[in-house]
Amino acid sequence: MPNKKKAKEDKDPPQQPKPPPEGTPYSYSVLDDPNRAKTTQEIISTVAGRRKNRTLDFKTAAEVRVNTIPMNNLLMQNAMGTYGLPHASLIEIIGAEGLGKTSLTLQMAGWAMRAGCPSLYIRCESKQMQPHRMMRCLDSDPEMAQRMMDALDVTSAKYLGELEEKIEDWSAVQRGLVTGNKGSSVSVPMDTPLLIIADPWGKLLNKAEASGNYDWGALGGTAAKKSKAKAVGEASNLGHAQFAHGWARRMGYLLPDRNIVLVLVHHQNEKIDMGAFSPVSTGALFNKTKIGGKAFNQTSALQFILARKGLAKTGDRVTGTNVDVRVEKNSVGPNNRKFGYEIRTEIAPGDDYPGFQQPAVVFDKYMADWFVTQKLLGTTVTSGRYTCEALGIAGRSATELTQALYAHPEVLHELGDSLGIEGYVNLVDRIAADTATDEPKPEEES
Repeated sequence: MPNKKKAKEDKDPPQQPKPPPEGTPYSYSVLDDPNRAKTTQEIISTVAGRRKNRTLDFKTAAEVRVNTIPMNNLLMQNAMGTYGLPHASLIEIIGAEGLGKTSLTLQMAGWAMRAGCPSLYIRCESKQMQPHRMMRCLDSDPEMAQRMMDALDVTSAKYLGELEEKIEDWSAVQRGLVTGNKGSSVSVPMDTPLLIIADPWGKLLNKAEASGNYDWGALGGTAAKKSKAKAVGEASNLGHAQFAHGWARRMGYLLPDRNIVLVLVHHQNEKIDMGAFSPVSTGALFNKTKIGGKAFNQTSALQFILARKGLAKTGDRVTGTNVDVRVEKNSVGPNNRKFGYEIRTEIAPGDDYPGFQQPAVVFDKYMADWFVTQKLLGTTVTSGRYTCEALGIAGRSATELTQALYAHPEVLHELGDSLGIEGYVNLVDRIAADTATDEPKPEEES
């Protein structure tokens, strides 16, 4: 016998939520008072002016924008979904050794300094990149790269507390909060962000390790003190994790207070999936395991996870390593988009010429192949040579395709707009423009 109740349920439309009780409207509607927000801000400004050490940061949602430090590469911008690194944010770069983590961060510093941002590189391990290599990371123009070398502040830190001190001290000087003995000062306006790189965070000593090996020297102190310090510091990952939770909260205040973009570099640890029938390693592009645990995962605006793709070659010549990058924990754009680059380690005669030095981080091949696979600007490839009528090139190299793109800023901007990359187009303004009209709507015919 058919189920009558089931048939009735199938026939009846779904029940809609009941409206609120009638006859009890609110006496005020925020949408009917267009001046409310400005009036509120004016009054709060007057109140805040009577207090010391209070900032005024009230805005309407329409006034809120994600300002960024430009990262001048369309492929990377598309992966992030935005024009650059968001102001007052924490950025993480996670990867194994030999993937160019330092080179990538210095490339970011080069782009930041081109935009006018003061930058600080904090070395957290005893590896110093050669100056000529740093210049190749910063800019392909040798003259500009030298200017950046002269402007880039470099220091080192050995333990976690020292890193925090150096970030606070340097940013305070840049914002004019501290002056020298002779009254000298630097005062960078707040609208210009500060870029700070700590490379790599996990190599810093935690508090217990520092007390045994740094504060009083590896050769100083008694054997008993050394033994005690060693026992306390053996669980170094736990010490870093404990520090990271408190430090992330403190940085959550400091970064917006001084408009700092902080880039933390992490060595990627091996992650084993114990849920499988037999333990298996997690794919490198999906492995965020690092010293310090998960404290930064909750705070970071962007995470770049690096993985080795293989050797890069030009003909039969090995030129470096290909690296894939996955964008994770993206607070300003889409997740799980990828881009890539080549770490160029072999520089041959002829790679440099007057006014140009071969960059250490090369995006060109990845960029050109992306144009072909996504059919951007009608780009095609034959035998490794690229043709793009919109850019006026035929049978050219990946590097020449990239150069042609940036030589046509109007094409670049239109392409960035069509891809929906924030910064090339402001989505809030686009929606407002699409919905607003000064023309009266035509009357409907009866």
